[in-house]
Amino acid sequence: METLLISLHPRHAQNILSGKKIIELRKKGVREDRYGTTFDHILIYETLPTAAIIGVCEAGEILYKDAQTFSNNYQSSLCLNSREIWDYLGDRMGYGIRIKNPKKITPIPLSKMREVGILPPQGYRYLADADLEKLGIKFND
Repeated sequence: METLLISLHPRHAQNILSGKKIIELRKKGVREDRYGTTFDHILIYETLPTAAIIGVCEAGEILYKDAQTFSNNYQSSLCLNSREIWDYLGDRMGYGIRIKNPKKITPIPLSKMREVGILPPQGYRYLADADLEKLGIKFND
């Protein structure tokens, strides 16, 4: 099973790791098959000034909703206000990834990521087990 690496601004990364943000909103859909997502873990890369992978969480259900529905029903879970949701999605549908069991990890700086050939994504990217091994990450499930 793959791991999803997402890039987040510090505010959003910290809200996830503190347990306040339990849904991550994305414009672009993630891979799913008839059994659910093709990943069960998410690595959190915090953008500048941190520029490091700082946490991990488990992935849950994927929500596919419009801005109105996210705005009306999920603002507190997203740690976003209505204006932010509308500004981000506009008239498009969005994908909400439920987040479970967030944990801080020893930061893996951008320099280490570059050294092993893994660059932070603009939005997200998938990592194979070999990529995790290069980064020194092992899941205990």
